[in-house]
Amino acid sequence: MTRAIHTVDPAANVEADPPKRKVVVTSGQPRAAFEAALAEAGFPVAPVGTVA
Repeated sequence: MTRAIHTVDPAANVEADPPKRKVVVTSGQPRAAFEAALAEAGFPVAPVGTVA
């Protein structure tokens, strides 16, 4: 997951909690770019507060 995020922004700060299926990304890049990269890597994105 982190590798997919870093393809969009190598300097992004990534805080992941796999058991809760939650990740927080701090970056200046648009959210949509990360959503697309994660989906392509097999990690579908759910809106905040929901579970996929």
